[in-house]
Amino acid sequence: MSNFSFLEKQFPLLAELGEKAEQYLYTDPNTTMFKLRSLGEKMVELMFQYDKEMDPTDHTQVARIRWLLAEGYLLPQEAKSLTVLRKLGNQAVHDDYDSLEDAKLCLMVSHSLCQWFMVTYGDYHYQEQPFVMPLKAAAPESAEAAGEMAAPMELTPEEEKLSRAASEKAKHAPKVPKKQRLQQNIKASNDRNISEEETRYHIDKQLRQVGWEVDSRELTYARGARPENHHNRAIAEWPTNAFDGTDKDGRRQDRADYALFIGKKLVGIIEAKRRFKNVSSVLDDQCHEYAAHIRAKDREYVIGTWGEYKVPFLFAANGRPYIEQCRMESGIWFRDVRKVDNAPKPLLGWMSPEGLEALLKQDISRRNGKLASLGDDILRDPDGLHLYPYQIEAVKRTEEAVQQGKDRILLAMVV
Repeated sequence: MSNFSFLEKQFPLLAELGEKAEQYLYTDPNTTMFKLRSLGEKMVELMFQYDKEMDPTDHTQVARIRWLLAEGYLLPQEAKSLTVLRKLGNQAVHDDYDSLEDAKLCLMVSHSLCQWFMVTYGDYHYQEQPFVMPLKAAAPESAEAAGEMAAPMELTPEEEKLSRAASEKAKHAPKVPKKQRLQQNIKASNDRNISEEETRYHIDKQLRQVGWEVDSRELTYARGARPENHHNRAIAEWPTNAFDGTDKDGRRQDRADYALFIGKKLVGIIEAKRRFKNVSSVLDDQCHEYAAHIRAKDREYVIGTWGEYKVPFLFAANGRPYIEQCRMESGIWFRDVRKVDNAPKPLLGWMSPEGLEALLKQDISRRNGKLASLGDDILRDPDGLHLYPYQIEAVKRTEEAVQQGKDRILLAMVV
């Protein structure tokens, strides 16, 4: 049975495109990605038709996604997922790209998006079903050989027929108030499961944007990737001597999702998890284990030891943008373990190699010592700041917060 069969009754076009994409996964991954790009485009097109909103003058998928995002009909995570289908689908169409791994990624992303779409525009009570990767099975040699595609960017006659029917159904569906639609969208988005593969795809892109060399499929320890001078690398699947006690013998070698290297200096560990993982707990658990159990053969990359830790900076993420209301389950969580009382904190974006290099050079203890030695004479001096007692107290409390590594403090000064 197809992963997309749940769509057959309400959204047969999406079911057809998803099922065809599965059929060609192993024999023609190029067609799989094209079909799923079309699925994403039709999904967005139907969103406009269901809500009878004005379609932007620019009918490209980029413009439509941007408009829906601005109006709240799409949340950032769904927009990112649709962009994955668009970009990889474009590569399939224009560059004859046929990566099996990217085709598999597109299937997982599409399935997750379709379940979100079903809850938002179809059955509000639909219960999410797990995705099962299709097995290899007999299939036509290629879509072209099977007569499925007359040209690279065309749908089949059957798909065109289903597309017209879907448009008519959407245009004549009862109007749903915008507030209700957006509320349902938010609920469906919050409940949507996002695979670890998609999380890594987004993390790769984000790390690349701030200056790291990264490819979690190719730049891996198993494929021979190693630190090199003058290269800032995020090497995937880096082995450690951390062990998972759930195995029979209680000792299984574990690998960090990414190890960050500035040249040959091991400066960070990143753990990427599925969407529903509590990111802060991952930082406290697995990241700490990896940082404490660097292999003896990798000691040449270790730049220092801080208590039990041999890596200064730890990160954990699940691909979800930071949301204050869900702070423990979203964002990028970070901890500098060089000081015992440094608390984990969420970041809005990844640190660049230059940013981590600058952080490494900071001597926090020396800086706090200088702050403590200043005293408060200048605060009291009539020729200095000449502050009131309650103002001096506020300055002292602020200094204490800085020395404790806090990045937030609430002051209430009562005269």
